[in-house]
Amino acid sequence: MDVQIKIFDQKITFFSPGELYGKQTIEALRTDDYQAYTRNKLIAEAFYLTGDIEKYGTGYTRIRSEIASYPTMKFEFEEKPSAWLVTISYEEQKTDGNSELATKHTTELATNLSQLVTNLSVQVKTLIINLNKQYLSFEELKHATELATKHATISRQYFSKAYIRPAFNIGLIAMLFPDNQRHPKQKYYLTERGKEVLQSLRISEKPKNDEENDELAPNLSQLTPNLSVQVKKLIISLKEKYLSIDELQVATKVATSSRQYFRRVFLAPAFKEGFIDLLYPDKPNHPKQKYYLTEKGKKVLKALEA
Repeated sequence: MDVQIKIFDQKITFFSPGELYGKQTIEALRTDDYQAYTRNKLIAEAFYLTGDIEKYGTGYTRIRSEIASYPTMKFEFEEKPSAWLVTISYEEQKTDGNSELATKHTTELATNLSQLVTNLSVQVKTLIINLNKQYLSFEELKHATELATKHATISRQYFSKAYIRPAFNIGLIAMLFPDNQRHPKQKYYLTERGKEVLQSLRISEKPKNDEENDELAPNLSQLTPNLSVQVKKLIISLKEKYLSIDELQVATKVATSSRQYFRRVFLAPAFKEGFIDLLYPDKPNHPKQKYYLTEKGKKVLKALEA
């Protein structure tokens, strides 16, 4: 069976004998982060040397990018019995006079993104914001989420089920090593779609000014008596300093306790009330990470020392 290319009035089809090679899947090819597999390395190398292949594993991504400016053009592919079929079609030809159509298409894309963001769970939104433009391991991402949500600990099973899988299934995040999920250096990162969602989430955020924060904050005279001994010790130990978690454990005289206990009993409650923050908030596992008192924390410190 030979490769067949058929040209019609409003579409062109490419029929190639043979199934998808290696571990390649249709789902992966629909994303911009798929892993390339080479069936015949000698032919691939020859095309690369002649300039017919610019970069391995970017063909489908570049096709999508090229046809993006054609409002009604579609790029579709499917598996047939022992074959692969690709179809590129359009409903209306692009001309200089149909810019109105392109505008309509752009508006529809924006609407779809808005609907996607609206339907996202709080957990997935939190994951996207914490991942940002970083490459984080499962544990790093879980820890960042624990700090952001003010939870001392989140089980691996729940984190995978409520955060990772939903974001992964709709193509918002991808793995650095997709062919080896248990790779010792596995990292997660945002796909292009994920970055669009992140940008949309940032635009929709409304920063609170100091006046709003003051209105929301409880009266300090009522708050301080209700603080746990551990949180009080944490605030007094920090004062005007920037301390790492190890330094904080020594300063609060609980150096022998586990980190999990210290995060749950000391750090998490203080984060929840907005008393402390991170020196590197976008990188919770930064090797030089430090904790410090927020303005609200300093007011509590002042009240405690009075």
